[in-house]
Amino acid sequence: MEIMKKLPGILLKLSIIMAILTGLSIGTLKLLERQPELLREGIENYLSEITALSARVEQTGHIKFYPSFDMSLSRISFYDISDPDFFPMTIELMEIKMPFLSILLNARNFESVNVQGLKAKPGIIFPKALEVKEAGIIDDGILPPQIHVKGKYDDADLDIHIGLEREKKTAEQSLYKIAKETAFSIKIGKISLDGTFAEKGRQPVFREALLQVGDTTYGPQDLDLSADEDYVSITSCLFEYGANEALVKEHCTGYFNGDDNNKK
Repeated sequence: MEIMKKLPGILLKLSIIMAILTGLSIGTLKLLERQPELLREGIENYLSEITALSARVEQTGHIKFYPSFDMSLSRISFYDISDPDFFPMTIELMEIKMPFLSILLNARNFESVNVQGLKAKPGIIFPKALEVKEAGIIDDGILPPQIHVKGKYDDADLDIHIGLEREKKTAEQSLYKIAKETAFSIKIGKISLDGTFAEKGRQPVFREALLQVGDTTYGPQDLDLSADEDYVSITSCLFEYGANEALVKEHCTGYFNGDDNNKK
């Protein structure tokens, strides 16, 4: 599923919905802001391209380009053109804000992200049904900032935390990015996985991974997250079997004891 590989960058890449924007003057951008129908069509085309589904945006709350790219979209639906009455994915609200210069420099830092009411049928994003009730940045000024995702996965409670690095903080706004070493945790029902995503050379690794399945703990252990086709990463394994403790124990614990359970 190609969309699974693209998911981490989808929200940030929405900021480049029209490549020609990088060559436009600020004045032209201001004029473009006054063409909501044109912008809506451009966003729909971009969303259709990255999801391989047709996209429909019912409402554009606001779209601004300078000094920050600031976008708010409501009631987004995705459908197959062969069956326009069936919607395999819908999003109630999606908002993103990032410095305009970050678009030009492809810096991948952002000021805010907010997603509410995302629902995806099995096989669209992950193997099982996904519901994101809310996803956004938590920054209380005490603990490190993080992206928090709360919802349901295959009818089980879903809770995800992704660590962020605060690049700049002013009286009005902070700037964030996902660092090269990022704390990560996911909980699906009574199954949880905690650790730190990092890079080892050009290969991603999951350091100090700790898997909890019911009352049984596996790890901590450093895990390879190779993208090799005959290798299934621990995170992909969890999304494959969801909250089914028996299947997770059977197929996903081999990462921690050297078995071949992590092979397709």
